[in-house]
Amino acid sequence: MENTKPLISVIINCYNGEKYLREAIDSVVNQTYKNWEIVFWDNWSTDSSAEIVKSYKNDKIHYFYAPKHTPLGEARNLAMKCITGELFSFLDTDDIWTPDFLSIAVSALIEDITIVGFYSNYYNYYIEKQNKKVENNRNWKSGIHDLKFVVSNYGIAMSGCVLRANVASKNRISFDNHFHLVEDMDFFLSFLQFGTFFYDSRVLAYYRVYSNNNSHKLQDKWAFEYETLLDKIRKRNISNPILTEEDLRMIKIMVLSNKMENCIKNDNREELYNILVQNWNVLPFRYCWSRIVYLLFGRCSYSIIQFFKSII
Repeated sequence: MENTKPLISVIINCYNGEKYLREAIDSVVNQTYKNWEIVFWDNWSTDSSAEIVKSYKNDKIHYFYAPKHTPLGEARNLAMKCITGELFSFLDTDDIWTPDFLSIAVSALIEDITIVGFYSNYYNYYIEKQNKKVENNRNWKSGIHDLKFVVSNYGIAMSGCVLRANVASKNRISFDNHFHLVEDMDFFLSFLQFGTFFYDSRVLAYYRVYSNNNSHKLQDKWAFEYETLLDKIRKRNISNPILTEEDLRMIKIMVLSNKMENCIKNDNREELYNILVQNWNVLPFRYCWSRIVYLLFGRCSYSIIQFFKSII
């Protein structure tokens, strides 16, 4: 019977997400796996989001109106307190799942109880590029991924993961409200301290990408947040030494890459030159060549390179 299978709580955090909301909810309703609930957390929306949710008249969809408007990380934490499932997942209002996403995730989690989470390959849909579709993790094979792999090859979509609720509650795993850009990565890396994830190489989720989301609006904050996350991982690693400095290389690269972008934004050639010279043995050439062009030929040449990158 379906109700003997584990209940999955699907958390949908919403703030004025009416545009694609019905698509997101329909992708849950149409799952081949039927033992789910939706925990819909309305973060003081002023559009028609509430009306859309309530129009379903489905007792498996639970609507919660936030006591106050909060940052997304805090809203996710509040919604997590409302789940009743053994498993839980997040689905953002503009993302969707394939019909077999939950069924595949549950099969993997039931098969091996040491797995604390499941995540899948996904497509990025670039809205400003006529919905250009790009597969995210095309070179990875399905299988077990541990903390070392994920921290070196991060590619988890918030809307493409299913997690064990008891692992989160027992170990008090939550979103760090100090972060606004890397809170997802911090959250999933926290989970991976207590077990492994199963990765499925099939595309089971679709994630919309916008040029005006927080990732772009807060571009100058990326370096600081990656650096703060790096410090947090190192401190956590003291009590539970799993990672080496080499394992952290990709995060170091992201710190340096975003620092270089800030240098270009502020036209600070001296600082950019110092970063390149001091970290030549850390930074792969693909992260350096366009910045070297900027040093040699100026902002105009760099802007041309960035323009062609954006349309490819």
